[in-house]
Amino acid sequence: MSYNAPLFLFVFLPLSWVVTRLVPRRWQWLSLLLFSWVYYLSFSPRMILVLLFIICCTYLSGLVIESLFNRTDLLAGQAADRQVRKVIKTRGKRQAKLALIAAIVIISGVLVLFKYLAFFTTNLNQLLRLVSSSHSLPLLKLGEPLGISFFTLQALSYLIDVFRRKYKAERHWGRLALWLSFFPQIMEGPICRYDQTAAQLYAGHSIRFSDLVSGGQRIIWGLFKKVVIADRLNPLVTAVFDHPQQQAGLTVLVGAFCYTMQLYADFSGSIDIVIGSARLFGIALPENFNRPFFSRSASEFWRRWHISLGAWLRDYIFYSISFSHRMKQFDKKHREGLWRFLPLALALAAVWLCNGLWHGAGWQYIFYGFYYFVLILASNILEPVYKQIFARLGWSRESRGWQAFQIGRTFLLVVIGELIFRSPSLGQAFGLIRRGFSQFRLTALQDGRLLKLGLDKADWIVVGLGLVLLFGVESIQESGLKLSPRLRQLPRAGRWALYLGLILVIVIAGAYGRNYGEVPLIYAGF
Repeated sequence: MSYNAPLFLFVFLPLSWVVTRLVPRRWQWLSLLLFSWVYYLSFSPRMILVLLFIICCTYLSGLVIESLFNRTDLLAGQAADRQVRKVIKTRGKRQAKLALIAAIVIISGVLVLFKYLAFFTTNLNQLLRLVSSSHSLPLLKLGEPLGISFFTLQALSYLIDVFRRKYKAERHWGRLALWLSFFPQIMEGPICRYDQTAAQLYAGHSIRFSDLVSGGQRIIWGLFKKVVIADRLNPLVTAVFDHPQQQAGLTVLVGAFCYTMQLYADFSGSIDIVIGSARLFGIALPENFNRPFFSRSASEFWRRWHISLGAWLRDYIFYSISFSHRMKQFDKKHREGLWRFLPLALALAAVWLCNGLWHGAGWQYIFYGFYYFVLILASNILEPVYKQIFARLGWSRESRGWQAFQIGRTFLLVVIGELIFRSPSLGQAFGLIRRGFSQFRLTALQDGRLLKLGLDKADWIVVGLGLVLLFGVESIQESGLKLSPRLRQLPRAGRWALYLGLILVIVIAGAYGRNYGEVPLIYAGF
């Protein structure tokens, strides 16, 4: 029951909305929680036990961490001597930190067990064979619980924030359970912080026409991106990446471009449906995309793409390393030369290793992460050089020509990165890159090869017009114009004509039929 499935859109979502609105406002949270668990059960009846375990572990760990701090504050307040108070606080913080580490190990261990155990076991067995060992570890293939990559990061962020005393631990088990289980976001995010959505989810909401309109708009726009663009591109992307040896250089590059467009339309479209669905209930989820293909650098791209994941890695890994006591001490001693970039390099390496592994258990994902690590670190190291060159030449870095070049360069780097990301293995990724640039010929445009990859002329026209509409809308938004207020200013007949027209486009131009079929949400697999 994916977010774009008719069963979700026309049965589950309306039914959950009606039932939640019928119950008293103070019990709406319970209705949302029950429907969230029903939604989860529809995918993995047994794996809901993993979700419940994570909820209980997070709940109890938060209470333990807070109780240790409260006990420390009480004892420190009773001590008359200043030095004694300092010792008590230091000891209490150490105990709370140990409790936090234990909780992180347990929750992360669950993630590793279900998502990475087979990958680690396979590689360890290969290593044992290299040293001529006759022993091998048994390969256990456990089913991966739906959304485990998302709700484990949410759980960890909550516990770290409680330890940092950003807010108090939640004492209402159901409130925490709903925050970790909320059905619109459990499959693909966004990865929310506790103070962003927990209060909204628990509070009852009255029906507001603005929420219905805004939510409906986002759902329709998300369906357009998912069904008209992403799903229609799937046959071509599958043909290119499932049979890499059969591809010419141009078809490899076309496949990489199409996958980049497919991934963006699929993920951002599903996030639109998620945000729109939550808005129907009066709940505002944080945005997860900010027109990433207008980025001028790789680091800016990742501030605009999957915003909640990037922010999580920044706040809980990058800052934790770069602002640690040892890194601060190192930074004081090394303010000149390349050594000054070491704290940045270590923090970035940890971030991009986690980013790659988060997306999947495979060497291509790890390499994908370090691909961006090299790009971003090199950009930071070379920044002073760029400034000197532009200053000597008298060029403006804010000129439209230079900005257009930066956007084009960043887009090319992103497409290469997505080629690595989509490849079945790291070896095939290298082969596709080599084939794409060493065997590049324009003859594929003339011999009809591009029409033999699952898309005919009509498909290409639909995809092309869909991308023009998508990036036309985003260009308007990038210029600073907000479309929602302008839509509200249109006459009612004009607004409804626009909505119905877009729905008609989805129905007519959507990727339906025996050659397409329902395409699973891409990020749900991560």
